Amino acid sequence: MSQIQDILSASTTLLESFSGALSGYALYEAKIRCDMKAIRTREEELNELRKKLQALENKTKAAEQKLSKMTQGDNRAEQMYLVAQLKDDGEYLRSQVQTEEAAMPSFKRKIVSEWMSLKFGGLAEFTGKGSVCFILRPSNARRFS
Repeated sequence: MSQIQDILSASTTLLESFSGALSGYALYEAKIRCDMKAIRTREEELNELRKKLQALENKTKAAEQKLSKMTQGDNRAEQMYLVAQLKDDGEYLRSQVQTEEAAMPSFKRKIVSEWMSLKFGGLAEFTGKGSVCFILRPSNARRFS
């Protein structure tokens, strides 16, 4: 009976170790999913900036067309100010888009490099612990002794 208890105790210890390795690997995968979401979020934000820029450019063109049709007295100064303001806003937004577009490849490269390190490091850790569990499994103990 004590042999069975020893075997079951050793098996429990090995399974707990293997379970811990699996949990550790799952944490790495969760981190990878969070990083994927960060990339997707940043791409969506860039797309929103592009949409805002396009809308602002359309608004600027409409304001310029209205200005070109105005005569001297028809609130022309206000319209000129509006066009200038829209152009300034457009330049600012355009610079934000260009900055983000320039930073995106570097950001993605860094994140993907971290993914690969986590993925393969986690797999190595997991398989290493799994191998130890297999080798130390009570039924294999007789084979290696």
